This record gives sequence, structure tokens and C-alpha cells, in this order.
Amino acid sequence: MATFELPLGLGMPDSSGSAYPSTVEVEADLAAAKQTPCMVYGISATDFGVELGFKVPKNYVGTPKIILCGVLNGTEAQVMAFLAQTEASSIVDNETFDVAFDTADLAEKDITGYADEDYIEFEITLTPGTGFTQGEWINLKVNRDASEDDCATAKFCCIGIYFQYADA
Repeated sequence: MATFELPLGLGMPDSSGSAYPSTVEVEADLAAAKQTPCMVYGISATDFGVELGFKVPKNYVGTPKIILCGVLNGTEAQVMAFLAQTEASSIVDNETFDVAFDTADLAEKDITGYADEDYIEFEITLTPGTGFTQGEWINLKVNRDASEDDCATAKFCCIGIYFQYADA
């Protein structure tokens, strides 16, 4: 059994205005110019983030995770937290696209010890209600958990979202 990571893109920001596209250089004010595109997860009192979708790979068998890769913009001794929600059921041809989302899965990390402009990853283990099936479409929400667990005032410049899974 091997582990794979499928790149998913950065997603479409919600209407809150707290998540927005930019570049790492603009957001983190790097000395060495990096025009790497990013989705900025700013600061808010309510949950906010992006939505995107993907097809479950044909070699998928289990252990689904979402991996967020990014750069911190700010430092502090606080917890930063993210939520991932997938649909309660996946979608195949000739089925409704309007499916409710499952309960959110959480990843949180104490960013104490991280410096401004440090690379950081968050790993969210998914617990989909009905499981994933090879070849089916999954809608995904990735939110910063601002309403409960996240008390950080640093921004997160997301440079990649990946679907990690195991094959047979």
C-alpha cells in the first residue's frame, strides 16, 4: 500500500472577504521575491474559507486526509485551526449536485515557536459519513475555524491543498 497526494488547487473563496487570492510575496513581505500564488486565510470572528471539488482517484482505498500547505504571516503563541467538510454522499453521473455537507473535521496546531514567514502544514483526517468511492465527485469546504478553536491573529497564506489517500 502506498500513500498519494492529489493536488486540488486553492479553491473559490466564500463571500466573507476574509479569504482572498494573492501572492506570498505581497502578503508576507518576503525579502526574496516569491510570486507563488496563495489563498489568504485572514482574520475574522466567524468561520470562513474556500470551496472546491475533486474526483476520488480510481486507486483510492482509504485513509482520506486533507493537507494544507502554507506560509504564516505573523507570529504569536496561539492555536490556529482549520475545518474540512465533505458531502454526506459523493456524486456520480445523473445524481443531484445539491448534497448536504457532513460534520466538519478539525485540525489545529499551536503555532508557538513558528516565526513570521515560516512554512507550515495542517493535516485534517476526514471522516466522511458514507465513505468515498472511486471515481465519484466530492465537494469540499476548507474553513478557518475562527468561531471556536482558532485564536491566532496571524494570517495563513495557503499555497496548496492536497487530498491524501492510500491505494490497494
